[in-house]
Amino acid sequence: MEETERTVPTVPQLFEAVAGWAGDETAVVFRTAAVSYAELNTAANRLARCLVDRGVGPDMTVAVSVPRSIELPTVLLAVLKAGGAYLALDPDYPAERLSAMVADARPLLHLRTAELALPAPAAGVDGGADGADAAHAVDVLDVVIDDPVFRAECAARSGDDLTDAERRAPLLPAHLMYLVYTSGSTGRPKGVAVSHAGVSALVEGQHRHLAPGPGDRVLQWAATGFDASFWDLSLALFSGATLVLAPAADLLPGQPLRDTLARHRVTHATLPRWR
Repeated sequence: MEETERTVPTVPQLFEAVAGWAGDETAVVFRTAAVSYAELNTAANRLARCLVDRGVGPDMTVAVSVPRSIELPTVLLAVLKAGGAYLALDPDYPAERLSAMVADARPLLHLRTAELALPAPAAGVDGGADGADAAHAVDVLDVVIDDPVFRAECAARSGDDLTDAERRAPLLPAHLMYLVYTSGSTGRPKGVAVSHAGVSALVEGQHRHLAPGPGDRVLQWAATGFDASFWDLSLALFSGATLVLAPAADLLPGQPLRDTLARHRVTHATLPRWR
């Protein structure tokens, strides 16, 4: 375990290594907006420091309600840089499912945009093994990322990479990276916790078989509430390629998806097999 903790990089280390040599490359595009690797890294570092100030650290969960946008990768990376694990809340999910996920995961914070909020807890949803009330689902501290006051606070922070000395504890590969929940088709949705430990092997396999790099464009097709979404993110942002985000309507099978692939000159897309 000690050897693994010393030699296996965490997600922030993987991304920061790429940002170091690909700073001027385009990291993310959404519609007509684009940010470089240097800009993305700086913004994520600033937000991460604000999260640390609010108590985020290793193995602490942060709920994220941010739609597909230029800001989404910044928020996810900031949670990981602070040492936390993100729980992506898809606004298209039923309110019952979202409130059950939050009641079970008990996040420290809820990062959201102004137009999104946690749903009221569903009747009969408990807060976990100790029987806490589901009202916990709406008691999570809200942080509205596009609030002008919060934006100004983040803008005033250092954009340098965080060190373990700045975190609440050193970030290790065994710490949680994100939580996802099963569909619940056979009962109540169950949480699955994913650590940093296997990411470097995933990235190595992607590089060996798919060879992404600067100039390539990777479509973020899967929604962040699905495990597959991290595949898209890692394929782009840990290789120097560009992550292409688009509104959900532009990703529908058929002409909308074909138009999106062509408009953004997508070179890599991981898609389901439709019948």
